[in-house]
This record gives sequence, structure tokens and C-alpha cells, in this order.
Amino acid sequence: MRIIIAYPLPFDAWDTFAGEVSRFVETFKQFPPGHSDYEVWAMCCLGEPTDRIKEMFWGIKTQFVPYRFHGCDIGGAQMAAKNCNPGECVIGMTSRCFFHRTGWLKRYVQAREAHGPGIYSASTSWEGGTAHCCTRAYMIDADLWQAFPLTVATREDGQKFETGEWCVTRWLMENNQAAGQVRWDGEDSLAMSRAPHLGGIFRRGSQNEMVVWDRHTVIYDRADNVEKQRLEELANPPNN
Repeated sequence: MRIIIAYPLPFDAWDTFAGEVSRFVETFKQFPPGHSDYEVWAMCCLGEPTDRIKEMFWGIKTQFVPYRFHGCDIGGAQMAAKNCNPGECVIGMTSRCFFHRTGWLKRYVQAREAHGPGIYSASTSWEGGTAHCCTRAYMIDADLWQAFPLTVATREDGQKFETGEWCVTRWLMENNQAAGQVRWDGEDSLAMSRAPHLGGIFRRGSQNEMVVWDRHTVIYDRADNVEKQRLEELANPPNN
């Protein structure tokens, strides 16, 4: 199974994100994906990569793809999906995603092979009142994304795509596709993804069950116990 990893290079805010990109690259090399049939599509948002930036990605199978629109990470991943071949899947990353254990991509492939087409994310949440797969390190079959009827053209559209009126998780489930969470030690349907017995998931404990970490993982990790409890409750289903 060929996987396209859509990773945004936000050249319109490079000073803010340069360190995050370095962490992505360094941890990618430190913790190999465990599945060789992949390519990183570095979505070059409103700019062009310098030779130094291209050198950063040496050792990672990478294609630098121009993205001259304003849909941010989700818009770039959607454009990548539209240019994929049949049978490929796209993993949409944010610039702040990074890795902490070898074999993370293999886990996505195993989940897709076990449960079929759909969306698989490293985290799920009920924050905002909508049950959804978080759009940070999430995999969708390219042909399903090609069928999605709306275009993510702005940052606000991305919010609609994740949790709002366009919610891709809801759209996929309404079309009888799988939607859930992939962990190091298993997979969970969306309904069961924040069951009380699950430890180490997003905003719970050490978050060690998450196959990919991101900005929100770090925020939770650095919070005091009172804030951690608040953040976990935001992510949990009502009455969990």
C-alpha cells in the first residue's frame, strides 16, 4: 500500500515554523516509519524551498510540491489527495507533528488493512461538541478524499472540515466508511476511542499510545494537573 505523507512547509510564516520542521525531519530519521512504500510530499505553502531546506530532507523520500493557496495544512493535503493514484492513501500532517517511536507508519497501514477504507487518526476528540478524528496525523484513502464535495480554501474551512459543518469524519461515516483511532497497541472505532479503560491516548496520562505527537500533545504534557484534567474533559465524550 502506497502512502503519501502530506507535510506543509509554511514559507509564509517560516520564522515561526522552522524549528518545528527541523523536529519533524530529525524525528522522522530517528524513528523510521516501518513501511517503505511511502513518499513525503512537502507542500510548499506560498513559497519555494531553498537548497538548505531541501538538504534537510535528504534520506527521506521527498517530493517538493507547490501549494499557492490559503487552505493551510488541510488544503495542502486535499490537493495532494487529488493528485494521487488509485489505491493510495494520504496522511495529512501539521507542521508541528513529530515522532517518538519506530514503526509509526506501519501502524496506519495495519489499521487500514484490518478495517478497510476510511479515516484513521492518532487522536480523536469531542471538543467543540462534535465527535471527530483529529486532523493531525490522520490517514484517508485518496479516492474517498477525491469524492469529498467541498474544497478547503481557507483556515476557517479547515475548522469546518475537522469539527464543523463539513466534518469529514461524519461525512465518511454517513457513507459507511471506517472512522477511528490508531494506537500502538490497537485500533478503536470513533465511539470507543476514548473509552475510560484506554490509557496513554491523546490528553490522557503519558500519551504514549499515540503513534504521532503534535502541538496539542506537547501542550497537555507541559500543563499542570488541573489544566490536564480540564483538557482531558474537553476531549472526552459527555458523561465519559
